[in-house]
Amino acid sequence: MKPLIKMSLGLAFAGSFSLAGHSQILFTAADLPSQPGQYSRAYISTNVDVSALIGAPGGPRRWDFSQPQQPGETIRRLDITAPNDGGHGSSFPTATYAERYTDEPSGAPYWDYYSIAAGQGRTYFGFYNAAAPLPGAVMLQAAAIDIPGSITLGTNWTYSWVAYVDYEEIDVTASATVDAYGTLVLPQIGEVPALRVNQLNREQIFLGVLLLETTYFREYFWLVPGIGKAVHVISAPSTNPPSLSFAPGQEVRRMFAASGITNPPTFGPVASLHIRLQSLLAVLEWPRQTNASGYRVEALGNMARTNWQLLSQPATNSWSESLTTTQRFYRVLWKP
Repeated sequence: MKPLIKMSLGLAFAGSFSLAGHSQILFTAADLPSQPGQYSRAYISTNVDVSALIGAPGGPRRWDFSQPQQPGETIRRLDITAPNDGGHGSSFPTATYAERYTDEPSGAPYWDYYSIAAGQGRTYFGFYNAAAPLPGAVMLQAAAIDIPGSITLGTNWTYSWVAYVDYEEIDVTASATVDAYGTLVLPQIGEVPALRVNQLNREQIFLGVLLLETTYFREYFWLVPGIGKAVHVISAPSTNPPSLSFAPGQEVRRMFAASGITNPPTFGPVASLHIRLQSLLAVLEWPRQTNASGYRVEALGNMARTNWQLLSQPATNSWSESLTTTQRFYRVLWKP
């Protein structure tokens, strides 16, 4: 039984206050993997209904994508490489790194080319698809910032780009908003704090001045510091904007491994967890655990439920937050 504690503010405040809802994270473009040698692996499924897992906007939310590999799911590896990996970097002279995607065990690679500038965001330059009927580098006519320098709940942005493939012009416009925050549960990795981005894309194809086709697709992706897009759900293309709760997802990507994360974190309960009030703060304290590499503070609003929410991962044996009017139960775990 993991130790837990409920906040009680004494007779003067009984029934009036408890502890604040856990805060959302601030995600910056610098939190995206961008150093050669970093990698991740993900389960890929197609045409599956994940509408029940997407959930509602707002927060805090808990999204459980921790299911083990399902029948029919494949594995895709993402490697961060230097721009000249594969021999195509000369087409993207201002890119500082590339994302190389490979479907295991022997799929043809695909590269996206980027750079990150502090305070500005991530800039996208184009791609190379070795599996295309006519492989070749596709350079954007003007680079586009696809993820701003910093985002949090409510942040919204748009970007667009134009590229030419054979004789056709491809125009893409994307409108994105951070519509939710909370805890994301990943297979073999566990619970991590995340922001969810809801993005609507419009793609138009022209032959000269003739509009050949207009399609829309919606995507949700969950951003996690240090590992980037940990879950990515993409709708099927449509002649009209897909609904917010589209089903099924044409492709669903669930990360289960990343560089620096080798096994699920193992946590144990701390002993003698105490709580006290200090200047409208709830202060949690516990004895320092021998050989602990860190701690994990979790909360629950209703003991009839089991969806503990991650609040913080402090390195020391104390933590605090402000008060609010909602009930809160706590537990603190230590990591070996």
